[in-house]
Amino acid sequence: MSPTAETATAETATAPRPPAPRPPAPAPAAALRTQAVVTADTALHLVALALAEGARRGIPVSATVVDPGMGLIACAKADEANPHGLETSRRKACTAASKRRPTGWMGGQLALTLPLASGNALTDVRGGLPIRYDGLLGGGLGVAGGTEDDDAEIAAAVLAAAGADRTE
Repeated sequence: MSPTAETATAETATAPRPPAPRPPAPAPAAALRTQAVVTADTALHLVALALAEGARRGIPVSATVVDPGMGLIACAKADEANPHGLETSRRKACTAASKRRPTGWMGGQLALTLPLASGNALTDVRGGLPIRYDGLLGGGLGVAGGTEDDDAEIAAAVLAAAGADRTE
């Protein structure tokens, strides 16, 4: 092969390819989505209701409200609440918001591996409920401080008192 033929072959083999065509960009209105999120006022109200309901039952509780993406909106603990209750209530709220259902439904292996896989951000301990108004998920409520039954009952009473959708 002549030097000219070798050069032509090498140049052809390394020539850059044109970029692949890109799909068209979505229209501006289609590029964003709208997500329901509990307002700060509503979250503070739910937390206050939880502490009051706990006090009415003689149970010092902690309560947390998160948005659907598990971002903290509001939390508080009663004066005599246990020291780990606030973190437990947050994990319950995060689980209810992210799974879109009450905590306590998992069984067996999933209930054990979920906390490990999520870096302990999630839990299956009862007392977490999704917050829905008019069918729209706005976040999660977690209550901790009593038994699992106490916490679940307090959370349900809070959402009922606040006019949220009933959660089964």
